[in-house]
Amino acid sequence: MLISDSGSRGVRFLAAALSLLSCSAAFAQSGIASGEVPAGTARNGIARVPDSRLTLVFTQVLPRILVGQSFQITVGQLKGQVIVPHADSVTWQSSDAGIVSVTRDGLITGIVQGRAVITAAAPYGKLHIRVSVVSPLRNELVASLEITPDTNAVDAGSTIQLRGNARAADGVILAGAKIGWSSSDTAVLRVSDDGLLRARKEGAARVLATVGHLTQEMSVRVDKSTISNFSITPSVISLAPGDSTTVVAAAKWRDGSSVDAADMMVTARRGRVRGTTYTAPAGVALDSIFARTTDGTWTSSVVRIIGVTETSVAAQKIDLHLLRFDGGSGAVLVSSGIPLAPGQLRASDVSQTRLVVDGTEVPFSIAALKGYHKDGSLRAVLLQATIAFGASGALAVLQIGTPSTLTRPAMKPPVTDPVAMAIPSTAQLIASRIVGPTVPIDSTSLQNFDQLFKTNADVQWAASGSDWSATNYYDRVLNHVGYWVRGGGVTYLRRAMSIAVDYREKYLVANQYGSSPHWAQLEGLAMHYWLTGDEASRQAVIRTTDRLTAAFTSANMARADYEWLDGRIQARLLLANSLSSALDAGSSYAAKASEYIGAIASTTNADGSHSWPAFCGQQANYMAALQNDALIKYSELVASDARIPALMKRSLDYLWQKQWSSTGQAFRYISGPCATVNEAELAPDLNMLFLSGFAWYAGQTQDASYRLRADQIALGGLLHAWISPTKQFNQFYYDAFNYLAYRKF
Repeated sequence: MLISDSGSRGVRFLAAALSLLSCSAAFAQSGIASGEVPAGTARNGIARVPDSRLTLVFTQVLPRILVGQSFQITVGQLKGQVIVPHADSVTWQSSDAGIVSVTRDGLITGIVQGRAVITAAAPYGKLHIRVSVVSPLRNELVASLEITPDTNAVDAGSTIQLRGNARAADGVILAGAKIGWSSSDTAVLRVSDDGLLRARKEGAARVLATVGHLTQEMSVRVDKSTISNFSITPSVISLAPGDSTTVVAAAKWRDGSSVDAADMMVTARRGRVRGTTYTAPAGVALDSIFARTTDGTWTSSVVRIIGVTETSVAAQKIDLHLLRFDGGSGAVLVSSGIPLAPGQLRASDVSQTRLVVDGTEVPFSIAALKGYHKDGSLRAVLLQATIAFGASGALAVLQIGTPSTLTRPAMKPPVTDPVAMAIPSTAQLIASRIVGPTVPIDSTSLQNFDQLFKTNADVQWAASGSDWSATNYYDRVLNHVGYWVRGGGVTYLRRAMSIAVDYREKYLVANQYGSSPHWAQLEGLAMHYWLTGDEASRQAVIRTTDRLTAAFTSANMARADYEWLDGRIQARLLLANSLSSALDAGSSYAAKASEYIGAIASTTNADGSHSWPAFCGQQANYMAALQNDALIKYSELVASDARIPALMKRSLDYLWQKQWSSTGQAFRYISGPCATVNEAELAPDLNMLFLSGFAWYAGQTQDASYRLRADQIALGGLLHAWISPTKQFNQFYYDAFNYLAYRKF
């Protein structure tokens, strides 16, 4: 793994980080080989050596580049059915550096026209790829012409940027070919000289792309306008159980015409809707009202039932289920962090507690863990007791406000991987906000969201277990704790703790906390501390934050011309300092986090976009989503900041208006032209990273249009994302569980 503390070593890990950025298409174009294989011997991109234990993988294959063009090649390992997108101790060599040069990190550059073989060598094998360099000014006849994207149906009112690829007989794209565009029926659709398709009204037409003697056609059907504005009024309702109010659903087609009431259906999850009257149910804290149109578009509003609050279950007692994981019986040490809801317990009141197991008070130890909610109350306490119970567990209650009548035993050192734990109820865990706001599994309206999580999580655990390098990119610890918090079962908590310790010891500790920004997965370690009291995890977060902050100062992160400036690095530095502040590491971390907010603000363009040197002055859109996510978490973990809503609005509006594809139901990977990335490429695998920003902002402003956008993004991800690889799975489920709560404003 490429690690850095500062200086020249930073070049190594940033190049490695950039090599991982080709997210959606990286594995689709994989060429695989193992051992030492001569160039050209592999068929269909695959060549294997029978005795090889590890299989090297080119995660991108680019057989041809232009003179002057650079491209990042990444090598990974194929372990079982899982691709790990990195390899240790890789060296690179070009058979002719005068034709194709290669850096020590695998960045190739075309020098002159010709061919050369690039070799990636690791201790356990070599991999070869033949690269052709061609002149961008080739003057050849066009042998074929293709139109991308291949769009057969669009909605009236939408626009799509088309591109034509003119290729020579050997398949090389002729970059200088001039392509003309036209439409067979301009009343239905028009195509501008640069290929921008504008769908005007229902009907069918053909798009024609012409270059030289060759014409390529694409048939396009223009459908009726889809919904552009959908709302329920009021969007937030507070009612006593059994009370009623009037609710009105309204929607408009994209062309501005209203949707007929007969084409809409309004229902409630728990309450009752008759006509325009909603009646609140009894015995629940929240309800949802849903409105759906005949074309399947939907929106919802939230109902708060007065007198039944989301955190009232945690006011004077915490219900616990004592579980042991050794399959035994008899006395066992229960050692467990108990996450607390805001306002539930203050440090001065920790002694005013007692533990009751199966109706009988028992001696126990309790201590405040580091970290406070914004109101000054504790985030968690460490509870320990030696109790006899069997494999089926025991029920317990931690009573708050009543001192124990028994002598407290001495506190033992916290346990990294406890044999037995006290598991709080789902209601308590959700109220604690240990993973931020979320909702129980049975309250989500996202079809297959949780079933897909379980299916993929189980498959990947069987393949890779707790191996951090195969599992923890984009913080699988966090998404597994999130699934457990929502009621997914203690199995996922135990897996999360195993991954957290493996990542902490084998990556952070082994490298003196010198993490690269893209491998700084610190939220899961903070969760591990609050759930076990293991100080090593808390120190890992703080010490990694210190190293990252020294390597990527807030002053440099505020410079638009800084060589390593990008949104993910800014986001990870902001998040790391916010977490260290929440872990009570000192006031300097909150101040430093605020500086990184200033850095993001100062490098944001007037239209809400960013210009990052590593992306040809463009913005990698998912990195903007990570920035917004980090800004939200600062406001959750540290303090409210007046800069955040305005900063996020500019970013969200730019993303939606300029980067969202309504037909592809995904954002573009990158915002504009770049030599090494196709800006037209859509990345539905990354959709879920955008959800929290849109839904959180909707709740802050009570503007339901942003929530509707979040819902469309979620639907696109569920329909089109490829989540079976480890990285894509983690990106998809990173913290989408927060969106489920944010959208219920």
